Amino acid sequence: MKNKMKNILILALLLVFGKTAEANMVMSSFELKGASSDNKFMVSDSQMATDLEFRFTLMKYSDPSSPGDCYVTLLYTESPEDNNFDSHPSTIEISPTKYVRKSEFASHGTIFQSVWLPAILPAYRFSGRIVIRYRFFLSAQNKEVSWYSTVKYEINAPSYVSPGDLSKIESMGFSTNGIRSFKNDYYLVENDILIKKSSLNISNPIYAVNNNKEHNINIWVKPAIQPANSTWNNALYSAVAAWNANPSSDIKLHLVSQYGTLDVPPPHDIIVDSDLGVLSYSQSHAVEYTNGDGKAGGLILVNLDYGYSSSTQLVNIMIHALGHSLGFKHSNTANSIMANNNLSGYTSAFPSAVDEPIINSLYPLNANSVVTPYISGISNISSSWGWGQDYDMSYFCFGITYTWTSNTPHPYLPSVGQARLPEWSFNIGSHELKCTTSHSKYTTPIVATKNIIVQ
Repeated sequence: MKNKMKNILILALLLVFGKTAEANMVMSSFELKGASSDNKFMVSDSQMATDLEFRFTLMKYSDPSSPGDCYVTLLYTESPEDNNFDSHPSTIEISPTKYVRKSEFASHGTIFQSVWLPAILPAYRFSGRIVIRYRFFLSAQNKEVSWYSTVKYEINAPSYVSPGDLSKIESMGFSTNGIRSFKNDYYLVENDILIKKSSLNISNPIYAVNNNKEHNINIWVKPAIQPANSTWNNALYSAVAAWNANPSSDIKLHLVSQYGTLDVPPPHDIIVDSDLGVLSYSQSHAVEYTNGDGKAGGLILVNLDYGYSSSTQLVNIMIHALGHSLGFKHSNTANSIMANNNLSGYTSAFPSAVDEPIINSLYPLNANSVVTPYISGISNISSSWGWGQDYDMSYFCFGITYTWTSNTPHPYLPSVGQARLPEWSFNIGSHELKCTTSHSKYTTPIVATKNIIVQ
């Protein structure tokens, strides 16, 4: 009743002052079926798309010069503003556009009342607002304008977590404020940490990466990140290099990629992939925390649509994300890379004086441990392809030199330079490609080989 009276009052004011305000048309009512009287809409299952129905009433002046045609669309947005929603990156259309012709207005050509119209709210929309956009020709300005409904519906999504799971998550040292289910298999806590539901049942959990592989951890970079989105891919490379460069830590991160179906990467420990629209616009990433089984958290999702402020911020985000995967929680210290914020203002070198002793206590350096790298690239090549192939050394670190050699004569080998051997061609036959480097903190040289067959 209150909303109805409010709409009547707004309509009356516009009728009195409309020409002064240069308005041809106003949306006098907007209803979303199933919404509460305080304009909130509860999504029953946010893991699935939600069918919606809405209707509206338009009112325009009976001025013969008013075109009357109008285009009405339902929008979803995470914009905090109350206008100009189309300029916000999170805004999407969630209904077909309803075209209202001048001839459809009743009551002396001034009122149009729609029937219930269909719309679909995509899955994983846990918050945000639903609003109507209506476009029409504004004669006073001689142009088409976009206006939005004064009524906006807020989305609420329930997230039931059993008392037992809440207790276990709290015992792990995480806050449960705002906890929610995520992609069925996880709980999302503290904005960016994914806790696998099944991991809560592990007996005697160890929230760190064990030494079964001498802390060699393979990160599989999916095609959506590399090379399709070079900004995030570059940030990931820099983050891995930063972790590997820590002089007192034994963590050995390896970047592996699959080059088509002819290249099979080694078993991976972590996958880095696109979120495929699951994360909200303001959320840059979500990371699976180590599951208590002595292995790294196996999934890092990045939001390719995230509005980052600089490439440095993305590097910090990826360093932070890898930290969660390795078992590090959020820090309450601003000078920590694990601080629970967007890291846009973080300027300290990694690791900072705050982070270094924590990292090194969990993963102390073993100078005699062995780095076990891999060369990504196609192993079986057709000579008819007529172009070179890229090969990448998995162990990436700043400040070290990579030497590429082959067991067969090649006019340009050995090649000394970077971790990537770009656009490389081989003669017909079998070849062993080798990449050698060394790191001052390890006593054993770092060597990777790859057998290549050219037919």
